[in-house]
Amino acid sequence: MNVRAKSSGSLYTGWLIFVGLVTALGPISTDMYLPGFPAISAEFGAPHSLVQYTVTAFLAGVVIGQLLHGPVSDRIGRKLPLCMGILLYIVASIGCGLAQDIWILIAWRFVQGVGGCAGIVIGRAMVRDRFGSTGSAKAFSLMVTIVAVAPMIAPLIGGWMAGFGWRAIFAVLAVFAVLLLVGAFYSINETLPLERRVPSETLTVLGQYRTLLSSTQLLAYTVVSGLMQSALFAYVVSAPFVLMEVYGIPPQYFGMVFFANTAGLIVASQINAAIVGRFDPDRILGVALLWPAGLSIMLITALFLGFSSLYAVLAVLFGFLVGHGFISPNASALALSKHGAQAGTASAVMGAVQNGLGIATIFMTSFFKVTSALPLALVMGGCSFLAIACHRLIARPALKQP
Repeated sequence: MNVRAKSSGSLYTGWLIFVGLVTALGPISTDMYLPGFPAISAEFGAPHSLVQYTVTAFLAGVVIGQLLHGPVSDRIGRKLPLCMGILLYIVASIGCGLAQDIWILIAWRFVQGVGGCAGIVIGRAMVRDRFGSTGSAKAFSLMVTIVAVAPMIAPLIGGWMAGFGWRAIFAVLAVFAVLLLVGAFYSINETLPLERRVPSETLTVLGQYRTLLSSTQLLAYTVVSGLMQSALFAYVVSAPFVLMEVYGIPPQYFGMVFFANTAGLIVASQINAAIVGRFDPDRILGVALLWPAGLSIMLITALFLGFSSLYAVLAVLFGFLVGHGFISPNASALALSKHGAQAGTASAVMGAVQNGLGIATIFMTSFFKVTSALPLALVMGGCSFLAIACHRLIARPALKQP
């Protein structure tokens, strides 16, 4: 059975589920092995900051890989680059599982990012191919739900697999990628017909990027989304140490925390999909950005006053993920709305900027000694307020321009 959209305006659930799973390969690659962080640190005798660099290396690979996959998919179609990226991911996952040194693990994580990001950038472009500028906001909302389910389950599986050793987690990732590769090769149809591809002789790759980088709307909404995603990156790399070492949550229960937080993200994205046809996406985005900023202020204030309840931290983290369910799909749709002809390259620009901001945030977070939730709260709060400023001062004015 071919998993395909029936038309460019219909949200065919089966097709979106599979594309969502392919897109989720990147987030799963980090979320599943988070419960193994302390074990990796202990086995290699590496400090926490060095273990966090395995995430930084993955994101660096994602940035570079997206800049390659995007333009290539605009020229030769989506399917072949997608399959090749997944194949590279499989090889890298095996390499991670066999690593005998923290630096070898970091190197293989970089390669894993290069391969795994094919699903992120090409999946987003495939949605834009099928549903156009008007249907993308709703499609992205539904895909956020699909993408969120897998990372929600991933820490639970990772927490359970951690009992067999952290290397077993990468074995599971490799097997999952093999299944995706088979599905992509045999079930996914090409979404970019020949007549809509970018001819190699008409526009160079650098020319494509030059054109897209001159779009204030694309860059501004990408930065808004990227800043909020950076806050989530800080949460991802800090939460294992904050929750398991500072507050003493066992690895198996850590996975349940991720499960609950991602459930909030899923509910929010479903609500967004229901209301996006009745309310302007930019208006929804503007209101949604206020929510995580307010929560950050509350948590920072409480921690400064010495109130460090685990339940307060968990409540704020849950609320932050809920806000992201409204922010991510609308910001993505608004960023890509004027670039359907170069959706692959535009998606690559989005991914590179977002993950570049994520790398900078993780690097900054690594300088803090994890003795409380305060450094995480400060980083998440700073990202939230910068996102509000970028939206109000740059993105929204650019959207109003013809």
